[in-house]
Amino acid sequence: MDGPPISVVMPAFNAAATIARALDSIAAQTRPPAEVIVVDDASTDATAAIAAAHALQPRIVRHPANRGGAAALQSGLEAAASDWVAFLDADDEWLPGKLAAQAAARVAAPAATLVATGFSFIDRAGREAWEYGVTPFKHAGRDFWRNLLLDSAILQSSALVPRRVVLATGGVDVSMRTGYDQQLFVRLAALGPVAYVHDRLVRYHDAPGSLTKRPRVADILPVLAMHERHLALFAERLTAAERREVRRRRHAEAAGGLIAAKAWGPALRATAIALKSGEPPAPALWRLVTNLPPVRQLKRLARP
Repeated sequence: MDGPPISVVMPAFNAAATIARALDSIAAQTRPPAEVIVVDDASTDATAAIAAAHALQPRIVRHPANRGGAAALQSGLEAAASDWVAFLDADDEWLPGKLAAQAAARVAAPAATLVATGFSFIDRAGREAWEYGVTPFKHAGRDFWRNLLLDSAILQSSALVPRRVVLATGGVDVSMRTGYDQQLFVRLAALGPVAYVHDRLVRYHDAPGSLTKRPRVADILPVLAMHERHLALFAERLTAAERREVRRRRHAEAAGGLIAAKAWGPALRATAIALKSGEPPAPALWRLVTNLPPVRQLKRLARP
């Protein structure tokens, strides 16, 4: 079969309600993977038992204690036998041609350091709410990293990565609770071209407790710091206007999450940086004004 052998790594934590669906979508691939590895991150439900009983007979790697998604990806990469590894979250699913399309893209672009696909977002009612990555991005190939600075353009469940390169360049940052996948993708995109299949081949499911629904300051601020590190990494390859645009987008994005988390001091600081970088003032200030706490609490915002 054309293309490299592919291992699948599925991080899973308390995914008993969805893991069979995810595994079924692997079984339905027109190009089967060489192996499937489920990394059970110390689930307290039947996740591991359901995976072990599945017809795919995935290899189960168990963490004795919960270590988070980054550590689960790292454990899966270390356990994989193939040079190329596809990630699939236990609450997402693939369409049948996903791996075949990525294998073909890898053959067509032998220098690629990362292969990804478009996806559709499925709401809690099971409806397709929106799609992403079905039309070409502004930047492609060796310049794809520019898209990643501006937006999280690659979904974890759509990524196919070179195992040896990932491990040789430091692996997945297990210190991060979220954003570790984007950090990895930027690092790979900096090393070579990205091949992107502009088709909806992944179904990304909304889930209760999603970080996008319940933002946490402990997640937002480290990710914002990561974006600043990426800016520094590519500083010499970006114009001043491009650096401002990245900073505008990322700080405006962070401000929205910080406001939702009611972290008013960091929200004000992120909003100020976004405004300084060119964010339109009216919507940014309106979002702040309509969410700020009572005046008697505002005195504390001025404290360092």
